[in-house]
Amino acid sequence: MQNLRYLLTVLTIIGLNQWSTAQKTWSLSDCVNYAQEHNISMQVSENNRRIQEHRVTQAKGDFLPNLYAGSNASYNMGRSANPDNNSYFFDDNYQNSLYAQSTLAIFNGLKKQNTLRAQKYALKAGISSEQNTRNELILEVADCYYKLIISIDKENAAQEQLSLSEQQLQRIEKFLEIGKASEVERIEIKSQLSNDEYNLIIAENEVTFARSNLYRVMNYKNTDSISPIKPPFIPLQTEVAMVDSVYTLAANNLPRIKEEEARLAVAKYQVSTARGDFMPSINMQAGIQSVYTDINDDPYKTQLKNNNNQYISASLSIPIFTRLNNRSEIKIAKINKSNQQLQVEQTLQMVYRDIEQVCINYNAALRLVNAAQEKLSYASIAYQEMEKKFELGLANTTELFASQMRLLNAKNEFSQANADLAIQGMWLSYFATGDALLSI
Repeated sequence: MQNLRYLLTVLTIIGLNQWSTAQKTWSLSDCVNYAQEHNISMQVSENNRRIQEHRVTQAKGDFLPNLYAGSNASYNMGRSANPDNNSYFFDDNYQNSLYAQSTLAIFNGLKKQNTLRAQKYALKAGISSEQNTRNELILEVADCYYKLIISIDKENAAQEQLSLSEQQLQRIEKFLEIGKASEVERIEIKSQLSNDEYNLIIAENEVTFARSNLYRVMNYKNTDSISPIKPPFIPLQTEVAMVDSVYTLAANNLPRIKEEEARLAVAKYQVSTARGDFMPSINMQAGIQSVYTDINDDPYKTQLKNNNNQYISASLSIPIFTRLNNRSEIKIAKINKSNQQLQVEQTLQMVYRDIEQVCINYNAALRLVNAAQEKLSYASIAYQEMEKKFELGLANTTELFASQMRLLNAKNEFSQANADLAIQGMWLSYFATGDALLSI
């Protein structure tokens, strides 16, 4: 008993020192903003969206002609052609040629157009994916935040119970001195006090664990300890959540659904792109080139000027047999499209089930918080009356302890029910708006 009290005293002193020197009050918005800036998954999602933006730029650039410039140098031995008169000679010689060339695709089966459309929808999918990652992060932070509040409330309730037991021990010892209490009653209270100290240590460990989970989600690495702000009490409510009404809103607003629908559009354009491989392609080329050789005594610049020529050409390519590659690509693209259509339907089903579960949880939490509020009110009145009876000798320690425990349980249940209702209400708002930031 003394060792347990000593350990509890040491832990309390350490905790008070840490609280006074490194405690920092954070609102839920503060935690969410910090997480969005430091969470690794959020940063990866943002980078993926930026990559897709560059892919759209690349697809747009494919409509422009390319331009290349280059130079060739060679040392020839044996029979060589004279660029001045196209005659042949057998002397060793050095040649240097310069060229610039541009190619423009006139028609390629609309592959570039369909690729650009696909990349634009892929960007929409990437933006929705980033929004979905942000929403999931916000909801996870909020869940950990409220669970930390619940664990702190449990710790406070355990500390309050310990204080009450200590007061009762002092009171019973005074009654024992004047013969109004027995030694058995004092032992019962001391036993209860030991149990309260044990419960307080467990509650403190739960606070540490809950705070660690919040830090992990936020990727919080500062030394200052985060102290959450307890949300205001949610008053009595009677409005219940309807699954179909929430689902109708979610189908139009939820980034998860928008992402899969955008990926379905990508798959459709990929089928069109694969079909373009069966169509002919037309390209135009234009260029300029010149050559210098040491068999001519003219200066370098003079030879380049005299030997330069320009050209314009067009090419037509018709696919006749591609070893079944084109046909296979179309079939693969169609299968991918079918799979993505199934993915959209599966996402819609999962969202409906999630909303159904959230509505069940919200409606249950709504009933629980109303019931818990009434239970706490009656438990408080009952404990006050029992305390009066105990002081008058009309109730024993067992009855007083039972009343204390009912009051403590009622406080814990009310705190947990209120926080749970806030969590479920947050999920409900998220499904209705598609933006978790608006629900916190």
